[in-house]
Amino acid sequence: MVNPKWIFDPLPPSESEGGGDPAEHVFEQDLDTFVREVLQNSKDQRLADSEPVRVSFDFFELEDEKRDSFLTAIGWNGLEPHLRGMVDAGWLSSERIQRELSEIEDHPQLRLLRITDSGTRGLTGGESEPKTNFKSLCRDVLTRPETGEGQGGGAFGLGKAVLWAFSGVATVIFFSELSISENEGSRRLFGRANLASHGTHGERRWLGQGFFGVPETREDTGQTRAVSAWDPPENVLVDLSMERLRSYGPGTSIMLIDFDEPDREEDRDLVEIAGQLRESVVKWFWPSLTDGSLVVDISVTVGAQKRYEEVVDEPDERVRPFVEAWNRSEEDCVETLENINDVSHVGVPVLVPPRVKNLTGPAEPGGHSAATLRLAAFPDDADISGKVALVRGPGMVVAYMNFPVPTDLGFSVCGVLRAGTVREDPDDGDRRLEAFLRAAEPPAHNMWTHKTRRVRADYPTGGWRTLTTLWEDMRAFIREAATSQIPPSSRPPDALMKLLRVGRRGVTPAEGKLNLGSVSSVLKDGVWQVDGSVSNTRKVENWEVVLSLILDEEGGKGVPLKIAQGTVDGKPAEPKDRTLRATIRGERAEFRLTSERVEDYEGILSQTRCLVVAQLVRRSERSAESAN
Repeated sequence: MVNPKWIFDPLPPSESEGGGDPAEHVFEQDLDTFVREVLQNSKDQRLADSEPVRVSFDFFELEDEKRDSFLTAIGWNGLEPHLRGMVDAGWLSSERIQRELSEIEDHPQLRLLRITDSGTRGLTGGESEPKTNFKSLCRDVLTRPETGEGQGGGAFGLGKAVLWAFSGVATVIFFSELSISENEGSRRLFGRANLASHGTHGERRWLGQGFFGVPETREDTGQTRAVSAWDPPENVLVDLSMERLRSYGPGTSIMLIDFDEPDREEDRDLVEIAGQLRESVVKWFWPSLTDGSLVVDISVTVGAQKRYEEVVDEPDERVRPFVEAWNRSEEDCVETLENINDVSHVGVPVLVPPRVKNLTGPAEPGGHSAATLRLAAFPDDADISGKVALVRGPGMVVAYMNFPVPTDLGFSVCGVLRAGTVREDPDDGDRRLEAFLRAAEPPAHNMWTHKTRRVRADYPTGGWRTLTTLWEDMRAFIREAATSQIPPSSRPPDALMKLLRVGRRGVTPAEGKLNLGSVSSVLKDGVWQVDGSVSNTRKVENWEVVLSLILDEEGGKGVPLKIAQGTVDGKPAEPKDRTLRATIRGERAEFRLTSERVEDYEGILSQTRCLVVAQLVRRSERSAESAN
């Protein structure tokens, strides 16, 4: 094998200046962001659902002969002049590179971080084949392999820039065992320096990015470029500290040269960094640790001494309430939170707007989807009280949203919203919601917002309404589950409740507590079909319920719908005055309501949702009606 070397593209004579370094503009340059992006990129490349992705973060310091051998192996003599040129260029990152070059020159130790994943696909794809793992990560800027399904967590897009951001000299080396061999082999070595345009050797100018590989002269242009070094000898990998056991199987090792935290001017102890990294893994990836799809190893080695070593394969006590809410079966959930260790469960309807286009596919109609909200009661803890973890398909917590909860409950409340394909046995509705939420995440993947460019382009109408209504519904569900009120499947605005005029409001307590659950709705040819169940928590011989339908539009405007027909426990029930009233024997009953054709609102049906309102008939109302 020809020894790899650094090759930079020269700046064309027609251009007086090149571009800057994209890593300068990467979102939040902190350890939390670094962990989220690195682990999600690996998880997005999971090879088999039956096996976990295993990721190792190995911090170490090289000194003496090992340090010298490493610098020789990475072609430091070919890279350093370009780094010096960056210092002279005066870019935003020039001051940092100057500081790091001085440290490398003056300090006997060289700090490195090697990230190794296994159980993943590896850097597959041809040298210049577009939208492949290799080209997207190692050559392209701001691109990722895009399936168009919106299922990934954001692999190889802007997030990959964190790798170079956490290298003090903006240089990263890759060594990958491929899951599918290429013509040249199955093990490839490559590197990339993310620099801005700069000059070296007097007046010579360079575009900026440099690549570490085997020189190849292109026949079409006559220019020399660096290509992957295939099946490199073991001694080369040893000098690079990137030897990879065959037992690891497919995956990729990533070496960050001169590991450095971009948000800190002073270097921290590596053991301190490793401990914080562990906390970040648990905070953001406890769903993946819980379901066994992710295992993380962390170690720190200084010289020949191992100073820190830990395997993170399960959540810890800090996130236990979230895990309890995540794991509790629906049958073991309660209606309202009354005691510590209670978990409540409610389905949250989400109306996904139509998608007018997609990166690789056609437009798709909108429709109703469902998310699942779980709330857990646990001993008082101000740090996580009122927080709801938002989780979609990739199994990472996107964000912890704050919601108000009462302070006089005697316990704290937190929760988990499971949305999209992270739900059990996902259906088309879940996949529809997954694609929307993926589009609603900014580059940092740390929130769902209708203000992203993808939402504005792909979902031009209704994106804001979908998320606004979702947050409103969640507030209502949390408020009611934590205050012993009746938790509805969908809470309509108060203005809509006034339109219904169902029954009279008396002061006699209701015969039990009503729970409306498992609601699903389908719109076809202007007619809504709504299925669900109602239950009474108090054991009574019989009880009466009044069901109504509401067409909700723009998260607050709407009208009651006429019910054409309905059944309760399989028996027909006659609708009257836009409501359906039924007597129920037992604790629970299934119902199906069918609306009349909604002609007056046909133009906005795709941007609306159908809500169910259920009211328990009070004794006073029943007695008054009997007397009349």
